[in-house]
Amino acid sequence: MSNNVDAFLRIVESRRDIDGRFTRPRRVGPSGGNGVFSLVFRARDETSGRDVAIKVFRPDCNDPYRIACFRREARILETLVGQPDIIGWVAPRSSFVELTTTSGGIQWPITFEYYALELASSDVGSVIENGTWSIEQTLQGFHVMCRAVQRIHARGVAHRDLKPSNFLVMPDGIIKLSDFGTARDLSGVPNAIRQQYQDPPGDTRYASPEMMSGLHDQDPKIAFHGDIFALGSILFELLTRTGLVGALDPRFFADLSDLLQAMSVAPQEGRRRIYDQLIGQIADNYPLPRLVASGARIPAAVRERVEDLYKSMAALAYRARLRDFNRIFLAIRTCLIILRNERQYQRWRQKREEYRRNREARRQRNAVRAMPSEQGSPR
Repeated sequence: MSNNVDAFLRIVESRRDIDGRFTRPRRVGPSGGNGVFSLVFRARDETSGRDVAIKVFRPDCNDPYRIACFRREARILETLVGQPDIIGWVAPRSSFVELTTTSGGIQWPITFEYYALELASSDVGSVIENGTWSIEQTLQGFHVMCRAVQRIHARGVAHRDLKPSNFLVMPDGIIKLSDFGTARDLSGVPNAIRQQYQDPPGDTRYASPEMMSGLHDQDPKIAFHGDIFALGSILFELLTRTGLVGALDPRFFADLSDLLQAMSVAPQEGRRRIYDQLIGQIADNYPLPRLVASGARIPAAVRERVEDLYKSMAALAYRARLRDFNRIFLAIRTCLIILRNERQYQRWRQKREEYRRNREARRQRNAVRAMPSEQGSPR
């Protein structure tokens, strides 16, 4: 932990309250969460009598992009107030000032921006690490994750940083989507060239090839496709406890590097055409890994259905990717119905097989009867 982070954590924890409402702030985890530019504290909300999460921007972070991310997250979360499956908004962005004394005895004011959210007890990343979910719980949880993304997509918001740790598990076991610092409200954005990114937004372990290639610079709404890829990657990880990136053919990354290089020098008017051609070839050369081969234990009754769902959502070529949430939900519900009725399903399959064998036996008997008898045949 850097000296600055430790100092900021101690400064906030030394306060009796924040703005008179949030009392006894204490860091979440040893380092106040795992944020790049924020620190997370647990505090008592004296208005509601509940513990909440206080997200504080690191005062030593002067990166305009990071500052914009922090403030944009606050704005987006305010627009999502009351939406199920989304982390709850508690208090708007505000700030407090703490006077610190330098080694030379000079007092220096430090401004801490913050906002308050619901407090979670865990996240899906921890669930994967601990391996605590059954296949049925996994599909139920994944259904909620997809539903959360469907909700924000319907409002024109692309998350752009979907990963297991950004799906929080609340004290009552409910899963909620969080961390909208990288999100964008694209409801009023035309398909036109926007800001050029030096690096793709979000966690590259869950970033789609088109996001890695910067195709969203030309068409920001391509990020909706990227969210679906991230969900497919998460499903793979939920089932195998292994990241999809680590399970891909190592040769894929050499070809991906060539693709990124080609995209970096491609003329703007031809970038999508070049990308579509190259990613199609790459997708053909590197089929996605099978779940069972990657360690997944999936009942045979739903194995192929789950395999098809993950592969259709994590397809490398975005044009081949399944984006229809209704079809995604139908696939999940079908698997759950089969799992919940697996004994009946197995009995049905057994009866169907018996019927097939009996029918084949009858056909063979009838064929034998239809053959001419050798008795009485001319010599």
